[in-house]
Amino acid sequence: GVSSHHAGLLPAYKSFVEELFALNLCKVVFATETLAAGINMPARTTVISNLKKRGDTGFEFLLPSQLAQMAGRAGRRGMDTLGNVLLIHGSDSNVQDAHKLLLSPLDRVESRFRCSYSMAVNVLKTRNVGSAKKLVEKSFGSFLRAKKLTLKQ
Repeated sequence: GVSSHHAGLLPAYKSFVEELFALNLCKVVFATETLAAGINMPARTTVISNLKKRGDTGFEFLLPSQLAQMAGRAGRRGMDTLGNVLLIHGSDSNVQDAHKLLLSPLDRVESRFRCSYSMAVNVLKTRNVGSAKKLVEKSFGSFLRAKKLTLKQ
């Protein structure tokens, strides 16, 4: 099958697409960079069809971290020895733009995870305290805090 996946879709539909992809029933997924963040959907080949995306002020070049996140989906752990990334520049970019983006240092990534009372209540509706604690410990913010503590010691 063929499908799409982006932030504007209903969560149930996105979950359905993710499940079909994981079962190898959906062979092609057209997606934004949101597919690459936070879920396990590795692909043999990733096609990045444009170096720009729509932003608050019109079309903007992808950030190096966004490109790396999407390209990092190529190659399925334990199944492929390598992954393929096909980078296509659009009519408003060229090979030099692609070269510059590929060689740019990654931008700083910060955790935006904030635990609120309502989030804690929602997590505890579906998990016990031990499972909820493990979930929080898997967050990027926890990883950064642990890394910062290690660097200071």
